[in-house]
Amino acid sequence: MKKIAIVLHTLVIITALTGMVLSPPERGPMLLVSLQPLSQAEFINRARAAGALTSGQPYGSQTLLVVANRATVLLPLLNQGILVMRAPVGCGGDAEPR
Repeated sequence: MKKIAIVLHTLVIITALTGMVLSPPERGPMLLVSLQPLSQAEFINRARAAGALTSGQPYGSQTLLVVANRATVLLPLLNQGILVMRAPVGCGGDAEPR
């Protein structure tokens, strides 16, 4: 029983830390990750339609750096299969939003 409690506590701590690291800020730079193949133009259009400001520059395959308000973009993009995450440190701070 003690081993189960230790494992559960460890899982709770790992989950909490992961959530803090990956959860998007209330407002600011965010990384969008598409779970489905989209053209870059379609990806940008969906992000902008949800209210995100984009630099138009991909961060990688099926990813995009944006500046947005979490409350505005989170649910609309999640409903389209796009994850909204905290941008990696050093990314998006000097992007010119459009």
